[in-house]
Amino acid sequence: MHSSAFQLDQQFINRLWERITRPQETSTTGSEFSTVFLKGNIPSPEHLALIIDVAYWASFATEEGAPVVASIMLKQSEHTSDTFHFDNPLDFSSKTLVKLGPALENPRADIGIWPDQNGTLKIWGFTPSSHEPVKPDFWVQILGPGRVLIMYSGRTIAALTGNQAVFIDPRGIFQTLMPSIAAQAHTNDIKLLNLLRYNAILKIVQQTRAHGKGGIILVVPDNKDWMQS
Repeated sequence: MHSSAFQLDQQFINRLWERITRPQETSTTGSEFSTVFLKGNIPSPEHLALIIDVAYWASFATEEGAPVVASIMLKQSEHTSDTFHFDNPLDFSSKTLVKLGPALENPRADIGIWPDQNGTLKIWGFTPSSHEPVKPDFWVQILGPGRVLIMYSGRTIAALTGNQAVFIDPRGIFQTLMPSIAAQAHTNDIKLLNLLRYNAILKIVQQTRAHGKGGIILVVPDNKDWMQS
């Protein structure tokens, strides 16, 4: 049985579970962008708490003097040419993540986890992630000590930073951007265009975060009115 001195607030877990299982409450309802996001695998409430707890504790560890950075995805084992499978699935624990993280950081790969026949989460292997910036499944990224991003359906929905757990509203920036993007598209290709635009912006943000030195992404309209704001 997994236990730790750090305990996630149950109210946070309950609210996070609601956000994941009821995406309509946090989606861009009524916008063209809402059709882009796909629903993926969802953990049980117990597994949800366990995944976040394990990721949080792994974030404070170091391996060969460097902080642990890892990407964890709840998905079933795939049998593709670029997927690696362990002969025997590994225990899903902070200790295992600390060992795997540095080996999978460059190039970045997603650590695949899935319940075994007894309902226990196991690490079955990993898959390259560079070609798939938008991931529909439940996805957790360890970014550094005490910093964990929690994502589902391609959107960041919550984060742990230090000893705080916060929710993130994914609607803000894209409710501003999408009317302008949609106005430039034809009806028959708007869904594809929205996905391509979203992927481009997301990739820039991910690369900015990856170099670890901070930065600001500023998206502005074609005219110069924004310069007066």
